[in-house]
Amino acid sequence: MKKIIYRSFIVILFILIVSVIYLSTFGIETTRFNSQISNYAKNIKNGLDVDLKKIKIFLNLTNLSLSVKTVGTKIKYKKKIIETNSIKTHISLNSLIKKEFLLKNLEVSTKSLEINNLISFVRTFQKTPELFLLERFVKNGYLIADIKLDFDSNGKIKKNYEIKGFVKDVKLGAISQFDLKKLNFSFNYKKNNLVFNDASFLFNDLNFFSKNIDVTKQKNEFLVSGNIENKKIDLSQNSLDLFKKYFFSDFGIQKIKFTSKNDFTFIFNKKLDFKNLKIDSKVSIDELEFLNQPELKKFFPQI
Repeated sequence: MKKIIYRSFIVILFILIVSVIYLSTFGIETTRFNSQISNYAKNIKNGLDVDLKKIKIFLNLTNLSLSVKTVGTKIKYKKKIIETNSIKTHISLNSLIKKEFLLKNLEVSTKSLEINNLISFVRTFQKTPELFLLERFVKNGYLIADIKLDFDSNGKIKKNYEIKGFVKDVKLGAISQFDLKKLNFSFNYKKNNLVFNDASFLFNDLNFFSKNIDVTKQKNEFLVSGNIENKKIDLSQNSLDLFKKYFFSDFGIQKIKFTSKNDFTFIFNKKLDFKNLKIDSKVSIDELEFLNQPELKKFFPQI
């Protein structure tokens, strides 16, 4: 009898070990948690729905949780749809034992999306000033994003969420006389801070690029700091009109060919009131034509 019990124990232990290794390495596909995840989404926001396919589950022994992943999921809210490449989350084994269904976090990787649709989708249930500004400025473009959310014990989204990704072929509006298009950049958004990296764009059909632009929320205002560079630009009489109005009005510039590196800071609010603009520029001029009439001493004191 003892041998039978011992052998049974060994067999059960072997099956358990094999099952744990298999779940940790290969996982299993199931639809068991589909309804719970859909209900969880509705608890986050009434009307939010998740169209799930089969879910793949892995056992995570390091933190005693189940790693859940699904692909090709559609997130729906008020007739707006966001298509994703994948959604990942972790479910505590302790919460399952207690017959509770608590997500620790959620990681969403989107497909290429029209940026206007994404902003409109997010603003329907997350009305932040940053999203308001984006919706007002962005006219078109495409975005691929990775979104990370953490949940508290009540299933509410914490404010430490992070969004990062890549934006391509954006056109901005709402600024008269300025035409900014073919904007490409990577970005990282965390609470009260939005960082743009490796940006390139056409400003009034002139090529510019930027290594870094940082936007930080400070109470009811936004502090913007960064840099913009340009390779050799040739401004003739036709393309100089706008720049002469703001930068060369007293200098009689007729033609200029130059490269520049510019560091800048300024502050603006939700009403798009700008203040405290500071620019530190290093300009290399290859060719310059101007009317022989201005007072040059303020530019070249040793002339």
